[in-house]
Amino acid sequence: MEAPKELVSIDTILDYCKEQVENRIPVPPSIWLDWSWKLDSLLGDLDEDLVKAELAYNRLIANSIKEGQSATAAKLLAKATEEYAEFQRLVAKRDRVYEFIRIAKKRTEVRL
Repeated sequence: MEAPKELVSIDTILDYCKEQVENRIPVPPSIWLDWSWKLDSLLGDLDEDLVKAELAYNRLIANSIKEGQSATAAKLLAKATEEYAEFQRLVAKRDRVYEFIRIAKKRTEVRL
């Protein structure tokens, strides 16, 4: 089994892996290792997106406080925005990538 050559983003790698799991297709250790290496290489881009999303969320809070709202109210209102939702999606994606890499390492250890 050979991994597709077009796996160039975190999303495409995770989607392809999910497809393999859903279809109960066994994946050799070498592919797990290849995926984890690619994901690790792409983490910098995800981290940059995460920083931007957190900054946007924090700016919402800061602007609300400048307008006279309490910090608690500002945080509550900011959590109801798309900026906060995007920030949380990116945090969850980063956590999935870290877990995937951890599992891939274990998977390759078991088979080697």
